[in-house]
Amino acid sequence: MSLEALILACDELLDLHASFKGKSASELKKSAFEAYRVELQALWLDVKKAYSEYISAAAADDVLIASLPEVKAKYGNSSDTYIEFLSDILEATRPQEVSLKPNNEKSDNVELKHYMHLPPCETEIFSGNFLKWPAFRDMFTALYIRHARLSPVQKLFHLRARTKDHALSIVSKFEITDDNFEVAWAALKEHYENKRVFVNNHLSILLGQVCITVESADALVKLL
Repeated sequence: MSLEALILACDELLDLHASFKGKSASELKKSAFEAYRVELQALWLDVKKAYSEYISAAAADDVLIASLPEVKAKYGNSSDTYIEFLSDILEATRPQEVSLKPNNEKSDNVELKHYMHLPPCETEIFSGNFLKWPAFRDMFTALYIRHARLSPVQKLFHLRARTKDHALSIVSKFEITDDNFEVAWAALKEHYENKRVFVNNHLSILLGQVCITVESADALVKLL
C-alpha cells in the first residue's frame, strides 16, 4: 500500500465532509443525510484498510517507516473528521422536542408534553475501573439506552464519547452502526461485570480496617 493511496483515501473523506458542510440542513432531505452516512462509513472503512495495510508493509520496509509520522498524522486527522462528520449528521437528524402551544391546545396527531427545566445530567467518563462500572452502567442505561428518541447508532456514538482508555479500546472495535450498539454494550458488560473483583474488593476493605485504639463515638462511626 503506497503513501499516495492512503492520502487519496483520507482526502476523499475530507472532501465529502467539506461538501456536507457547504449545505444547510434545510437543503437536505432525510434520505440525503442517510446517503451521506452510508458514504461516510464506506470511506472510513477504506481509510482504515489503507492505514492497516501501510503499517503492515512498513514493518519490513525502511523507506515506508520513514514516512510513519506523516501517515499517523494524516490518519489521526481523518479520524477526527470522521467523528465530527458523524456527529454533524446525528445532530442534524435528531428529532426536535415538541413545545406547548400558547393556548395549551393539542393537535390531532401530536402528543404535547410538559417539560421541566432540570440541571444538566451526564455520566462520568468511564476509563475501565471495575469498581466504577456499576454506577456508569446504571447512569448510561438511564440517560441513553432508555432514551426513546435515540437510535442505536446514536447510542453507540455516545458510548464512545463517554469511555476512554481500556474501556474505549473495547468499544472502538465496533464500527458506529445501528447493529453494533448492542454488541459493543454486551462486550463491555461481559468484561466489567466481574463478581469476583467486586467480592475481593469488599473483602479487602473489611479485612483492612484499622483497629480502634480509643473508645469514642467518632471512632465507631469511622469504622462503620
